[in-house]
Amino acid sequence: MDWSKAKTILIIIFAVLNLILYMGNLSIAETNNSVPSFADMSKMGEILKENNIVVNAKIPDDYKPMPMLLVKLKDYSKGYIDENFFKRLKVRVKWRWFTL
Repeated sequence: MDWSKAKTILIIIFAVLNLILYMGNLSIAETNNSVPSFADMSKMGEILKENNIVVNAKIPDDYKPMPMLLVKLKDYSKGYIDENFFKRLKVRVKWRWFTL
């Protein structure tokens, strides 16, 4: 097989694949930011009633997209954890009580 012909075929295949993935990504993005319809809300209400779940809250009518959450994890030292969480922990070993 000629190398230039193989490159052309691969470029066409990847271009079509990119287009398919782009269209799929658009449909996912549209569904993630949409407000449930009245029919969807009714279905949810029926499912909740069937499972004996009561929600005493007003469901908002308007929807404003919110920004992405930024989460920062904090790194704790072993000494900090021992001092703040296990200060007065009692442990029973066989027949004696020990305080950590």
